[in-house]
Amino acid sequence: MFSDQERFDFPVTSIIKTISPQDDTRLVDLYSPSLITPLDDAVGTRYAGFVTFLTATITIRSIGEVDIPPIPESALPEDVQKILDEVSRLSQFKKMRLMTRFEGRTPQEICTVPLFNQTPFYRISLMPYFCGTNNTIDVGSDKSGAGEVLSLQMIDPLAGSDKIFIRGSVIERASRRLPKPKKTEVTYQSYQRAVTTDESVVLNSNPKRNNATFVNFSDPPATANWEDYVIWIRQGDGRGKPLFPRGSSYQINKENYWSGAVWASSSLPTQLAVEEGSEI
Repeated sequence: MFSDQERFDFPVTSIIKTISPQDDTRLVDLYSPSLITPLDDAVGTRYAGFVTFLTATITIRSIGEVDIPPIPESALPEDVQKILDEVSRLSQFKKMRLMTRFEGRTPQEICTVPLFNQTPFYRISLMPYFCGTNNTIDVGSDKSGAGEVLSLQMIDPLAGSDKIFIRGSVIERASRRLPKPKKTEVTYQSYQRAVTTDESVVLNSNPKRNNATFVNFSDPPATANWEDYVIWIRQGDGRGKPLFPRGSSYQINKENYWSGAVWASSSLPTQLAVEEGSEI
């Protein structure tokens, strides 16, 4: 099975178009490689597209009906053209032009395909006309990033209930791998703070703060009242969180993030160790 990266590099795009009399002789674009999103690669880069099948289902009633011999799916363009040329000499037909271009450039004609009235409809593969085989049509971009555009144009407009239904499928693949997420670099600084009854700032505000740790490392005498050596750590409103003597600690991290100043106080003079990690 595909990995997550491979799944992302192989999106499948469908081609579905209906050509009707309203399209007249205007150029109808069928496919151009999609732009890769900024999450995938550099802005403006495109996928490479591999058209795996492309068919035209033709329903034409505005001209006389004709009998077309079966055309094998594996037939090469020259073989198909011989059959159609022979039929067209004896029948009415409409002409459809297949074209390609780079975005912003003048379309270039690939070939002209005759279309007939065959009840109730008939279907042809457009693959050989675009690429000479029934394998894949490889569609990319030029050095400036302009995508190739596959298109068609009716030379003889459709009329009445005529229509041509185009259906295809394209596998798109990114030419480069996803960039790896940038690793966050953190630098650390340590401080020792004397905490008293007067609440004071023990750590200044820091918009680049990644984490911070506070440890009450005071060691009161055995006969002392431990509550007098409790350090109250406050970030924001409220009294704060108590840190008890001999190693009680508190940490600021991504789950309880705070980049503002941190305050502390205690009933008796007490020692507080502070370590802060800042993103570079």
